[in-house]
Amino acid sequence: MELAQNKKGPPKALLGALILVGSMLSLGAYYTVEDPTVVYGACFAVVFGTLAFVAPEWAAAVTFAVSVFQEDLSSGVGPFRFSIGEICLLVAFMGFIYRQLTGGRPIRVGPTAWPILLYLGLCAISSVTQWRDSVIPSMLQMFFYFVIAQIFFSHFTDRPEGFRACYIALVVTCGFLAVMEMISGSAYILGLHKNGIGASLAGGLIVASELYLGAPSARSRMVSAGAVVLLAGGLVLSLSRGAWGGALAGLFALFVLRGQLKMAVRLAIVLLPIVVIVWRSLPAEKQTYAADFNSTSMNIDARYRSIDYARLQWEQSPVFGNGVGLRKEYDATNVVWTCLAETGVLGLAAFLLIHFSFARMCLKSIKLLPKTDPLASSVVIGAAGILNVFVHGLVDHYWSRGILMASWAGAGMATAAWFRVKNRVRGSLAPVASVDVEMKGPLASRRAGAEG
Repeated sequence: MELAQNKKGPPKALLGALILVGSMLSLGAYYTVEDPTVVYGACFAVVFGTLAFVAPEWAAAVTFAVSVFQEDLSSGVGPFRFSIGEICLLVAFMGFIYRQLTGGRPIRVGPTAWPILLYLGLCAISSVTQWRDSVIPSMLQMFFYFVIAQIFFSHFTDRPEGFRACYIALVVTCGFLAVMEMISGSAYILGLHKNGIGASLAGGLIVASELYLGAPSARSRMVSAGAVVLLAGGLVLSLSRGAWGGALAGLFALFVLRGQLKMAVRLAIVLLPIVVIVWRSLPAEKQTYAADFNSTSMNIDARYRSIDYARLQWEQSPVFGNGVGLRKEYDATNVVWTCLAETGVLGLAAFLLIHFSFARMCLKSIKLLPKTDPLASSVVIGAAGILNVFVHGLVDHYWSRGILMASWAGAGMATAAWFRVKNRVRGSLAPVASVDVEMKGPLASRRAGAEG
């Protein structure tokens, strides 16, 4: 990895001064400016951009943690809609680019780069003849997650501890959501929909489970176990069946990659009573809602109708589809049919190729990493997180703010682990003659005498 962490830490005086000045300007704008949004944004950009430049690990952890909050904070300014996580990612990425350019550090891309470029190119081609106002926001969102998130999170640090800080920050945020959900008795909290809460808790549960398996100490394992129990309970309370399916798929991938299927059985035995208790505590109408898979029920019927609409759109243009942005014109609750409707067979093939390339990278990396290596956690979490959102996207919205950004950020950290694995393999295959340059002392003298 090219971007080393600043070992001296951030200049606290500079950050403190910027925070103080930014707070004073924001407070003044609140009382004196009719719409202080621009002032807020400028102050935040300066403070967080500086943090991203001098302490990228801190900025990455904050961005990763707040990604679960999906509310639009753009206040209707311009055609784009940004959540707090997307704003943090954009600002952090600009600080990262400046640091890369001024430091002469290269930016490397992983195996998913070419499939992503192919998919984005097909998206652009399909949208030329079927232009919509939603094309640019949709393309920007995909670029954010596929490109910016992966590049930033695959370069922001060279320390596995930096990745671990991101994972812990996400689990803490998801734990907060689970507690708020339990206190309020509702999955509609802080402006979030139950499916958004459920998807976030599913992602948090996967990360907490890996933190438990890879815990460096007994105390850390105990804390991680508590987080797993809390997030599992919150996930059941969310009543998001898509999130349940995504979590199960992600956990299955996690334990398979870890080679710990016996541990999966033990964890299931521990969690089963918790799930049963939480389920029995639900009101009867919520139990009926969550257990109803009848095609005549309102939400299941809505899924079928959305698939029918997407199929009709795809049949009009089977090869290239009817253009990106269609996802915002109907209830796009199946990512496969959405890809077919928007970009046709070619677009779906490219979209699946992205996932195939990423899965192949993770499998190759995990085979070359000891299970005790901290980098193994990055590979496992990345793979399980992407599978989680894909499975969830088969029955619910895939292209939505929230855990999707964190999942592709996790893919970036898995790519960073792949960079490290490649470097290790190259180092182990280095020619023995290269050692001659490093020889010093008596051994070097004898070698020189023998050659003379």
